[in-house]
Amino acid sequence: MLLDEHTQPANLDTISKSQKEKGLMLHNVVYGQLKKWQPISKLLPRFVPVLDHGPEQRSESMNHSLVQNLLQMGWCIHHATRICRKQNTSVLRYLAGIKRTDVVGVSHDACSEQTCVAYHARIDDSYTVRHVQADCNCEFLTVPKDIVHRIAHGGGIPLVHPWTTPDGTIRLEVIEAIGSDRYIAISHVWADGLGNPTSNSLPRCQLQRLTRLLTKISDDLESGHGRHVLRVKKMWRSLIRKRAPLLFWMDTLCIPVGPNSEIARRRAIQRMALIYAGADGVLVLDHEHRFVDRRVESKEKLYARMLISKWNTRCWTLQEAVLARKLFWEFGQEIEILQPANMSSISRHSPAASQLISPGDGISQLLIKAVKAQVRTSDPGAVLVKSKKIGRLSLLNAEINFLGVWNELGQRSTTKINDIHVMLANLTDFSAGQIMAIPSQVERTKVMFFCHGSFPLDIMWNEGIRPDAGEDNANRWIPAIPGPEPLEDSTNILFTDVGLVFEPGLGPLPPQILVVERDPYSPYICLQYDDGPNQQWLRVECREVPDDKIQREMYHGSCYIIRGENAARFLIVNQQIPWHPQSDTLLLRYDCAASVRSVSKLALDGMAMPIVTANSQVAGRKIVIEHQQNSDTIAKIVRRSK
Repeated sequence: MLLDEHTQPANLDTISKSQKEKGLMLHNVVYGQLKKWQPISKLLPRFVPVLDHGPEQRSESMNHSLVQNLLQMGWCIHHATRICRKQNTSVLRYLAGIKRTDVVGVSHDACSEQTCVAYHARIDDSYTVRHVQADCNCEFLTVPKDIVHRIAHGGGIPLVHPWTTPDGTIRLEVIEAIGSDRYIAISHVWADGLGNPTSNSLPRCQLQRLTRLLTKISDDLESGHGRHVLRVKKMWRSLIRKRAPLLFWMDTLCIPVGPNSEIARRRAIQRMALIYAGADGVLVLDHEHRFVDRRVESKEKLYARMLISKWNTRCWTLQEAVLARKLFWEFGQEIEILQPANMSSISRHSPAASQLISPGDGISQLLIKAVKAQVRTSDPGAVLVKSKKIGRLSLLNAEINFLGVWNELGQRSTTKINDIHVMLANLTDFSAGQIMAIPSQVERTKVMFFCHGSFPLDIMWNEGIRPDAGEDNANRWIPAIPGPEPLEDSTNILFTDVGLVFEPGLGPLPPQILVVERDPYSPYICLQYDDGPNQQWLRVECREVPDDKIQREMYHGSCYIIRGENAARFLIVNQQIPWHPQSDTLLLRYDCAASVRSVSKLALDGMAMPIVTANSQVAGRKIVIEHQQNSDTIAKIVRRSK
């Protein structure tokens, strides 16, 4: 019979050489006869395996088809687009078989390819704290708020100890963490209803559910790792075991809320990286997983659900995943354990999961690698330096992971944009308190770039929010927060005392530089330049900001820095810089981002735009881009590890 995808091949190790040769001859004869009867295209799929394309090999039409498959299963357009950029085709086809469900009231109608807004919780009195069952009306249990406030205000970490009275009533006790305490940190998405913006309390039913899950985790830690089990004969262990109290940390209960709590709240938030790094593990809660039975679900399906969880799309959960020793995923009333610490570090930028795949990987291996890739984006090598109390956090690989954290945060969502620099600081070894003391998001970003020393040139045309883009100052280029498009590091800009410096000819993919002496500064323009003996034409669309205050006519022409279809227009401040040792240095001020495409001479006739001559002979010239340096602010930023 014909071989197809359902036919199981024989074990070749048990077949003799003569049998193999006879089988091959028979195959050739049959195949030759069948070629006469039906087109070769109908036979090839039965004999040639389908190539498993990575995201970089797929066509636009194929990507569109894969995204549409996910949308039909209830996916958010942003999440579908994002995961298609990272995963290979086999994983995506498997994921397209999983129906998505959300909590009541969540809609993705307002989401776009760039961002998801469905899980942006309203942090005010309109927020709904959910019970385990929709028809439950049990009472709320509150932690001792004054104790939580006192511990957080003093820079400590409050931990919750739930215990049950003889009549079955749950009580919540709060203690201050010390270095020897073992606890579990709980991570969740507020859109699922487990937050509380007005009180450090949760419904009794939810606390009962959490206590059951935490007890299962505690039992696993006790039996599996034995840190609190005396090393004596196995038959006596159950009699003399010293069990640690059940302790956990959860933002809803342990970050102060309400009047007069702003300082304590801010200090508690700044300690969150330390809290998650110091925990024995992190319990991940996702409403979608509550109705999945781990006992009957395949391992592949569990890995797939971890991968597509909305928990993996939020900014705050990035640091909670990266810093976790273990991730305990809730499925129904059971726990599935993932140990991201087993994965090695990735430097510079986050990989697509396809980069981790071996040719022989099955779908189970592909999915588990993809899940772990979500949390190894910027494995920072977290080290908890113990002290008398809980200690401090030091990140060993903060320098090489800055770009990876920046890129990943840009592809995630958060309700409060102002929080992004806290996460960026925590995962790149800055002091979150010092960074957040800087009032402007633009200044925070610039200070972090300056301390990092360099950043990719791509940031000049990367999509992102630039608050000063319409101002006539040197900070026009600085994004407030990471943009949705990842930055590549093929050409880096260096922070120096004279400005932002890069040399055009350096790097594996050096950008193209075109200088225009008399630029009409039109949003649409065609650049004509000589490329050796040939002439080339580029159609440029500049993304100018409405009501821009910059006076372009006061400058000495323009400079276009181009890579592929992306570009940025700069204004020439001076062709020769007296105070710079090299007189052939171009001093530029950022104008705006742009997009470009090559056009033919014949296409010029139908274009209603100015055509200007550009000079491409800038090899050997150094490019200096202006920036405003606030030395007082930068001097105050001290790395925690220094």
